[in-house]
Amino acid sequence: MQEDSVDMVSHSPVRQLGPVLLAAAALLLGGCAPVYSTTGTLLADYAEDNVVPHVQSTRDTDMATCGTGTGMNQFLASFGRVMHTPDYVMFYTDLLAGYCAAFRAADENLRYLRASNAGDVNEAADARIAEKRWHAIAAERRYSAFRHLTSAYGPLDGDCPDLDAEADQMTYLIGLVVGLQAMQSDARSGLQVGIPRDIAPRAADASRCLDNERWWGAPGAVRATVWTLVPGSRPDDRDIWATYRRSVRLADDAGMRLALALYVNGADNAGNTPELKNAVRHTARIGGDRAPERYVLVDRLATMEVRHFSDQLWTRESGKRTPVGALGRFPGETPAQPDTEGLL
Repeated sequence: MQEDSVDMVSHSPVRQLGPVLLAAAALLLGGCAPVYSTTGTLLADYAEDNVVPHVQSTRDTDMATCGTGTGMNQFLASFGRVMHTPDYVMFYTDLLAGYCAAFRAADENLRYLRASNAGDVNEAADARIAEKRWHAIAAERRYSAFRHLTSAYGPLDGDCPDLDAEADQMTYLIGLVVGLQAMQSDARSGLQVGIPRDIAPRAADASRCLDNERWWGAPGAVRATVWTLVPGSRPDDRDIWATYRRSVRLADDAGMRLALALYVNGADNAGNTPELKNAVRHTARIGGDRAPERYVLVDRLATMEVRHFSDQLWTRESGKRTPVGALGRFPGETPAQPDTEGLL
């Protein structure tokens, strides 16, 4: 198993980028200023064509978020000094770095809950401070990713951009999600960053540029999540939870759980614990073996987000996070089937 892992790393696009980086460094440090732009374009194109697809198919979420996301961010951002900013690639590195910070915030949240359960006031206060700091970092990174999205595809002004390529549709969808995530991270930080609140309704409108069935019910779940974030934004003829249930059916058919991450966040926004638990149960029922290989990372990141809300419920009631193999169950419960009303 270890030999297979080493072989996979040695043949990965990220590893293959090493000689290119060394050659680029030699040229740059050698004072070859005229090649700066050419080298930057070469590396940006390589990252777009090879690194991004490779990372999207990885199963190692920590390596992708806190490794690639934070590790390559500054290097790739420096290309903007010698050429146009590589917005497409920077969108992904900021997106992944944002998840890294959000997962650290989630761990601090669980530390806060454990300390609160134990009556340790100082530990709880310290954990809450650390949690808000990480949420602020996540908000900044996610908002940066969103700005790269609008630089690459144009502002969310009601007009649909050119999304003929599947990769562009996928990027646009994740970009709408990260815009909402930036708002939520900022709210959880105590509004330290000041993310514009109009992102939510603009993301809801832009989600109609994407086919809801083709993209696993996620565009519809984006709209439902906006309705939980922005009072008065829900059309009179739409029901939030019925919309999520339609998205769950499509997610189940495709084996992709991105819509479930939106569902669980929407339930949390609305303070609706029964719906939150239902979202967790559906996530567990879908499982993790059916996601298309090229989008495995998207599915795994969504599942980790859902699992954190499960961890919160478990920690509040039992003092520990969700046991291994127990996603979809809650303390004191016998195994329960998710509510499938509206799915059949």
